[in-house]
Amino acid sequence: MKYEIEIGETSHIANIEKTEKGYQIQIDDGDFFQVGCAERLDNKLTLVSNGRSLDVRHALCHDLQELHIDGRRIVASVMDPRKKVLALASATGGDTVVSQMPGRLLSIAVNVGDSVSKGDVVATVEAMKMENPLKSPRDGVVAEICAQEGDLLEAKGVVLKLEAD
Repeated sequence: MKYEIEIGETSHIANIEKTEKGYQIQIDDGDFFQVGCAERLDNKLTLVSNGRSLDVRHALCHDLQELHIDGRRIVASVMDPRKKVLALASATGGDTVVSQMPGRLLSIAVNVGDSVSKGDVVATVEAMKMENPLKSPRDGVVAEICAQEGDLLEAKGVVLKLEAD
């Protein structure tokens, strides 16, 4: 599984695969290395790689991963690409609600003239065999519905438009 990791201003791609003896990890396009993991107590992990053990304390702080390794504090944002796709599917901007990836419009939960609040689910798109809710980006009134249930949408396909209350 690939993960996008951001530490400060630096971004990395980590490829992590489960093996019989632990995990095989590759950072960016570097070499793979084996890591064993032992004892998960009190948010503490002991990682073993190349005969060296490393104690790591872990905490989840909002959407960030906080690690304490050998007295150093590292704060990282870690994004599972599957969750990123789902987040993009529900991301919309300004006055329009769009599908961020190709898919079939399963349902529209509003009508022209309906008032919506920021975060309300206004439609559902099926993409990659998953149902993805499309949410209103702001408070407003549905001004126009630009697609019909059953339509195949392209990426950035407009589903509906909003106007101010």
